[in-house]
Amino acid sequence: EINMGQITGAKSIVVNAPIDKVFENFTDPEMQIKWFVEPHELRDYTPPLGVGTTYKTVSKFMGRDAVSQQEVIEFNPPLSQVLRYTGVGSGESQHICENLEGGTKVTLQFDVDMSGLLAKISAPLIRRQIDKRMTADLQSFKEFIED
Repeated sequence: EINMGQITGAKSIVVNAPIDKVFENFTDPEMQIKWFVEPHELRDYTPPLGVGTTYKTVSKFMGRDAVSQQEVIEFNPPLSQVLRYTGVGSGESQHICENLEGGTKVTLQFDVDMSGLLAKISAPLIRRQIDKRMTADLQSFKEFIED
């Protein structure tokens, strides 16, 4: 859904692993750099992870280094985590885990505000890039956790 510079979306995947293991590996920034598809760097992170934890991530977005400041604003293991972020855009992302028979459903949701005229014009392109990356990251996570 695109509303001026506002972009929202969600993707899910089912992984064959218990919810505790899935949640821990899906939300831990130190584990994320092992399964995120794009080159990824973690800065200024001090465990343990919980409400108020902040860190920076660096990834490639549309050919450029994108630095994003992350802050955990909700932390409810092993079910959900909400991050507020600022960087290329600002907004929130949710990581949700649901227990299923024989596995765990993982959902990644985001709501980002891209400000400025260029962002409004390029919102559909940015949305496609985000969708593509989320699909690739979730598939990579599934392979990582099931390995």
